Amino acid sequence: MTKKIEILSLHPLKPEQQKKSLDISPDISLQVADIKESGPFWPEIDIAFAWGQMNLDPFLSEAPKLKWIQTLSAGVDQILTPKVVERNIPVTNTKGIHGIPISEYVFATLLSFQRNLPKIQEQQKSKIWKKVTGDEIFGKTIGIIGLGAIGNEIARRAKAFGMTVLGSKHSKTTEPLVDQLFGPDELDQLLPQCDVVVLALPSTKATQGLFDLEKFKLMKPTSIFINISRGDIVIERDLIQALQENIITHAILDVFQTEPLPDTSTLWNLPNLTLTPHISASTPYYVDRAIDIFIDNLKSYMENKPLKNIIDPQKGY
Repeated sequence: MTKKIEILSLHPLKPEQQKKSLDISPDISLQVADIKESGPFWPEIDIAFAWGQMNLDPFLSEAPKLKWIQTLSAGVDQILTPKVVERNIPVTNTKGIHGIPISEYVFATLLSFQRNLPKIQEQQKSKIWKKVTGDEIFGKTIGIIGLGAIGNEIARRAKAFGMTVLGSKHSKTTEPLVDQLFGPDELDQLLPQCDVVVLALPSTKATQGLFDLEKFKLMKPTSIFINISRGDIVIERDLIQALQENIITHAILDVFQTEPLPDTSTLWNLPNLTLTPHISASTPYYVDRAIDIFIDNLKSYMENKPLKNIIDPQKGY
């Protein structure tokens, strides 16, 4: 009798999403539970399906059979702990599914600011008919810091809008969507050229605190800064200073050092800041896309083939 592969999903799944996993083989058993109520399942679990912001350390001692963790997210900030690395448990992510919604978010918020839509909406509430002049992004230069799957989708849409695209990447590769490519140690050359700067980097030891006051001082006073990566890549007090002193014109933030953002944070009250509650990747299709990557990897796992999107513990991505 073939031993069943026990899977635990720590995210609620619709019946049709569960069926996708179960239809692969009769040898698959799937449990779905909230992390707080998952304790009884861990002793038999082979595979965990969880968010990268979940810390599974409290359950590892009760999960001797755990052989693989698939995250629903690209980031694995909390899940890739020293204990997981020590156990040599492979962690795979859903890299590749975030580019469409996040790139659309970047241009939705950027165009909204450039065309003065928030001000026009305020006028609508007060029944004020007054023409407001906005700006264009055509012909502007965008700098994308981090040219992974998300960065490339942002570049694709930037080219469609007629922008000049500069990019920064750890390794110099051929990037057909980028007009000029810079290394990570060449930001002092990239930033002064940009009208818009977008952070699309993973959070690692090398990137945490990367954007400080000196980086903002390198940017044009008219520039717009957008962060859709991780909050800890930016030193928030330095960004606040850059906005208060008009070192840069505007910032659009979807991620923060502390989430939810505390109501005591100065960021709430800055007039030249647009903030959103970490929703740039949110889409009705997100979990379905994550499930598809998981299913593809699950088939490889069952056939003893290499898993896709394996995280390098040393790099953190």
